[in-house]
Amino acid sequence: MIGECINIMAKTSFRPVEKPDQIRSYWKRQVPILALVTLFGITFDGLTPYMTVLQGRLIDALVLGETLPGVQRSAAIFVGTVLVVQLARYGKRYYVRLFANRTMMDMRMMLYNNIMHRDILTLSKESTGDLMVKAVSDVDICVEGMRKVTTEIFDTGVLAISYLAAMLFYDVKITVLCCIFVPLAMLLAEYLKSTIVHLSKAARAQSSRVAERTYRDINQMVLQRVNGLEARWQESYFKELDKLEETSIKASILEGSLQPIYKVIAMLGIMAVLYLGGSKVIDGSWTVGTFTAYLAIFAALSGKASKTAKLFTSYQKAKVSWERIKQYLTPYQRTDQADHALTLPAKLMVHDLCFTYPESEEVRISHLSFQADSGQI
Repeated sequence: MIGECINIMAKTSFRPVEKPDQIRSYWKRQVPILALVTLFGITFDGLTPYMTVLQGRLIDALVLGETLPGVQRSAAIFVGTVLVVQLARYGKRYYVRLFANRTMMDMRMMLYNNIMHRDILTLSKESTGDLMVKAVSDVDICVEGMRKVTTEIFDTGVLAISYLAAMLFYDVKITVLCCIFVPLAMLLAEYLKSTIVHLSKAARAQSSRVAERTYRDINQMVLQRVNGLEARWQESYFKELDKLEETSIKASILEGSLQPIYKVIAMLGIMAVLYLGGSKVIDGSWTVGTFTAYLAIFAALSGKASKTAKLFTSYQKAKVSWERIKQYLTPYQRTDQADHALTLPAKLMVHDLCFTYPESEEVRISHLSFQADSGQI
């Protein structure tokens, strides 16, 4: 069974990442997938504001009492646009997720390759728990940050520009007044990023310590019980867990609790929309459908502003994890062994074996020779 697994791994094709210690290399590696993301993203971003405009026209058709064929035509155009937008949204999200999964595979492959080819003496100085956290958790956080950046370039950046263009088309004055508060939410996120980075680093470091402590305690469990130290070790271990919980809560609370604040700040401009937009409806400059469409677009733009602030936070967390794993992402090394299959030797022969521990002058084994046949104990 093991031999079959090794043969499968040997046959699996893997193209090493060029300059793996540079994060832009992972985006360059997935250019075809990112091209599809761009195609579906532009389609989605371009039609989403227009979908809201069509919704307003459909409301006007109902309120103003258009003929049934006219209402049916407006409804058909609206429903068709919604279907196209949702299909484009599905395609964009699917390929963004595919990009993230392949990037995670590439990054982990390069990291594991680096660890497996390190000198045993150098590797013994590394913290086992820290290596485990970096290989699993930090790679996940880094790739998740890359995925969110790729997603929000379209879902927040390009889409927000589309919303803003649609609002300016309706009325420049109202748009300028109601969007004054949107940059304030972004500035607040930028101001708090150093605090979030500091708390995130503390949480990642404590997670590494707990992983190392867990690995060590499992290996020494029997020794602890024999010497009657199990209760003391458990007490110390639970203190480390409590500290991990505390640092993680601090990092997550600051990140999560700020999202509603960002959205409230961005939504303060709704007062200008209600007052000035309502006045235009009263004097007949706008229809009810136009006002409804403008209000919906502004609400969506405010939501995207809060997502932009969240994007800053995700980027900072990903940056922390990237700095932790960057040193383990080196050019790919291949083994020189031609045959990876696991085979059992018919006979084992050892001649004149000597052994000593690294950095030790005392020779533990010297001039040992023996042989054993297959099946012999």
